[in-house]
Amino acid sequence: AFTSFWLGQGESAVVDLDVLCAGSSPYAGHAVLCVGYNDLDPDNRYWVMLNSWGTAGGRRPNGLFRVNMDMNYDTTCGAIPAFFWQTLDIRYRQPPEVTTGDASDVAAQTATVHATLEYDSETDTSVRFEYGTTPGGPYPETSPWQTGLSSSAAFEAGLTGLHGGTRHYYRAVAANSGGTAYGDEFSFLTEPLPPAGFSAQADGQTEATVNWYTGEGAQTTVVWRKKDSPPDARGDGYLVYEGSGTTANDTALDPGSRYYYRAWSNLDDALLGTVWSGESSQDCAHTIG
Repeated sequence: AFTSFWLGQGESAVVDLDVLCAGSSPYAGHAVLCVGYNDLDPDNRYWVMLNSWGTAGGRRPNGLFRVNMDMNYDTTCGAIPAFFWQTLDIRYRQPPEVTTGDASDVAAQTATVHATLEYDSETDTSVRFEYGTTPGGPYPETSPWQTGLSSSAAFEAGLTGLHGGTRHYYRAVAANSGGTAYGDEFSFLTEPLPPAGFSAQADGQTEATVNWYTGEGAQTTVVWRKKDSPPDARGDGYLVYEGSGTTANDTALDPGSRYYYRAWSNLDDALLGTVWSGESSQDCAHTIG
């Protein structure tokens, strides 16, 4: 009888199992899973059951059938209880929680980013960072997964191969069997790279020409020079050039003297102000005596 009901009717039909299963001869048992119910209509209350018999030729696309909730649960079949209900305590795991932290040790092409795994859903959790140069993503780069972390654990990752003088955006990621969680987006600005291809060449007795390529991410190049020894820092010696160009002519030099040139890059940022390159480029030139 149940087979006829299963094959002949759709998922909206309600079966009275106490009628179908009652009788004098026991039959082999079959287990189904109760996945829901509807008790809003007092005249049509039913359980929603999931069967393992497929889709009944398409009439039951979800493999479900409905059972009258107001049936006689004490029905027997051959003096044997027709129904046996078993409840399972199912725990649905929640996704982890992670908080993105600030970056540290930011240089031209490297930085260290930090985060905290706030909650691990009481299961093994893996974490990493994803990052890029577009606010809000996409984040084409990722750090390696770190495994075995638990709640309240702080973690970090060293990022390399970054673009100089560029704002990078990143966020922490935590994943386990409960799902994947993302921290808020943070950002940091890398230092510009120093001038590339920097060279100084004496032009006769009293002049020299300095050439370079603008460092990655730089807006301005600053060149200082000093006689007989390199400038120790910006401001040590004579300012030869400050601007966005790639060459400078230095005049009024002493004949037969050695001059050391040292150059730095910088950029102006709305949040940080002037950001200087951490490294510099240098060369020397000897005028004709």
